[in-house]
Amino acid sequence: MRTDLNYPDEDTRSLVIAVEDFVKEIVATIDNSIVCDLVVSDPPVVTPRKVTASKPQGGFKIGVRMTISAMVYGAPTYRVEADYVLVWNRTRKFVAVFSSTFALLIEGSNEPLFHYDYVLEPQGKNPGAHLNIHHDREDVRQALAKGGDRYRAKARNRSGTLRDSELHYPLGGPRFRPCLEDIIQFMIYELGVDPKEQWHRTLSDGRTRWRDRQLRAAVADNLHVAAQVLRDHDFEVLGGPKPDRNDVRITEL
Repeated sequence: MRTDLNYPDEDTRSLVIAVEDFVKEIVATIDNSIVCDLVVSDPPVVTPRKVTASKPQGGFKIGVRMTISAMVYGAPTYRVEADYVLVWNRTRKFVAVFSSTFALLIEGSNEPLFHYDYVLEPQGKNPGAHLNIHHDREDVRQALAKGGDRYRAKARNRSGTLRDSELHYPLGGPRFRPCLEDIIQFMIYELGVDPKEQWHRTLSDGRTRWRDRQLRAAVADNLHVAAQVLRDHDFEVLGGPKPDRNDVRITEL
């Protein structure tokens, strides 16, 4: 990772180090789960944001791209393109995903079978976490042509865009969205890519780490429920902050 950039403060340097650890963890998961060629962008894209570093998720955004060429019987057959844009979380203690995209393609093609997208601060009507499926189906186009006059259906009908890949399927919001381990396991189970001997344990460990982090964030979103669950399991919980829940995050699509 680049060290010759003019970082504005030590906080940004700390973010660079945290992102390095984030990338190493993902690379280890990939290397230990499937037979593949892996290319990680070096150096990563580093861009200043148009907000002050004192604001939540302020300072720098760091972008990382990974290209995974997965093998079937030793031949490159599928490709995963994973893009992350990373920032500090609101407490500035953990790396947060500002946006991410996981696209699964057949090697040699630029049209993905599907792609997952996530945006921390979604704009417009698209869900923050969603799935696009790139399957060319006439019955889907016919159904879309009968769409109503509200939201994205209205815009799609006006533009004449009736491809099923334009549909954004919600995927659990900011806390319960899929992780890269889910795509790798899909490739092993459904597409028959060549696994490493320890793939199951590797993916289980990675998914556990991911869900632990997401659980921490989800608990912070709804402290009242978390406290009640702990009391239900005989923990002693006294008092707490007000307000004790983040309605925006809880209800976000």
